Amino acid sequence: MAKTSELPNPVFIAVGANTIYAFKYKPRGFGYKIKNEVARWPRSEISVESDRSATMCQFVITTGSGESYSLEVVTVMGGKELVDVFLQALGG
Repeated sequence: MAKTSELPNPVFIAVGANTIYAFKYKPRGFGYKIKNEVARWPRSEISVESDRSATMCQFVITTGSGESYSLEVVTVMGGKELVDVFLQALGG
């Protein structure tokens, strides 16, 4: 059984060529300030499941070691496009 793990809230997920990164960040006005890296996983060792509704997308990222991380993204006001790009970058 997968172990559910926690990431900071809010969290910024970046998809690199070989690695997925998670960063703590702080909202600043209409932008953000990236803080420190809180996790990284080899891209080849993760799987992502998603469940979409009209206004939200829920993700579960599962690592090769069996840890799972639940995330939610608001999909109104441009969020849907970000979710599409994220899933496409992961090959999904």
